[in-house]
Amino acid sequence: DRVAEMLREHPAGEWSGARWRGNEHGYAIRSPFFWSAAGINPMSMVFGILPSQHAAIRPVMEDMFTLGSPDRRAEVQAIVEEEISGFLDHRKEHGLRVPDDVTALVHQILNRVVLGRNVSFSYAQHFARVQSEVVALGAISQLLPSMLHNFIAPVRGRVAAYMKEYRTLIEERWGEQLAREDCSPSDNCLAQAASMVWDAFYAAGGLSVPTTISTGLGLLFSQ
Repeated sequence: DRVAEMLREHPAGEWSGARWRGNEHGYAIRSPFFWSAAGINPMSMVFGILPSQHAAIRPVMEDMFTLGSPDRRAEVQAIVEEEISGFLDHRKEHGLRVPDDVTALVHQILNRVVLGRNVSFSYAQHFARVQSEVVALGAISQLLPSMLHNFIAPVRGRVAAYMKEYRTLIEERWGEQLAREDCSPSDNCLAQAASMVWDAFYAAGGLSVPTTISTGLGLLFSQ
C-alpha cells in the first residue's frame, strides 16, 4: 500500500520539484558527465529531464516517432523494408557481425524515420562505436571522481558533436515551434530536443532494438 501511495504522489512531486527521477536507464544510474556539454539542465538523458521540459518537447517527439496516420505508417514500413532488404542482401555476401552490423542498420533506419535523411553504413558504424563507449562507461563513470573526468572527456566530445549535428537538423524543421517553448533551466528547447534525439539513438530504440534482434539474426546466418 505504501508503494502504491508513493507512486500516486510521484507525478505531483516531480512537477513541484520535490522529486527527481535522476539520470537513470533501466537498473543503471548514468553519469551526468556525458550530458554536461549539451546545454541542458538537469544533465540527464531524457528519462530524467523535468516534466515541464518533457511537456515542452513532447509534440516534437510525437512528430518524430509516432505513426499516427495510415500514410505515415506506410511510409515508415516502406523505409524499414527497404533498409532491411538491402542489409540482408549485403550481409549474405559479406557476412554478419552481431550485434555491430545490426546496430548500424537500426541507426540508419532511425535517421531516415526521425530526421528524414540517409546516412551511410560507415557513418552508422562510427556511431555504434561511440554508442558502445558511452554504454560501457555510463554506469562505471558515475563512480569516478571529477579529477579523472579528463580521461573520458574525448568521449563526451564525440557525444556533443552528434548533439550539435542533430540540433542543426532539428532547427530546420522544428526550430520555430521549439523557440516558443520554455525548457528552463536548460539553455533552450532546441538543445533539449537535440539531447533527446541522442538519447533515443544511443540508448532507447538505438540500443534495445538491435540487442533484441541480433540473436535471431545470428541464428539465421550461423552454420
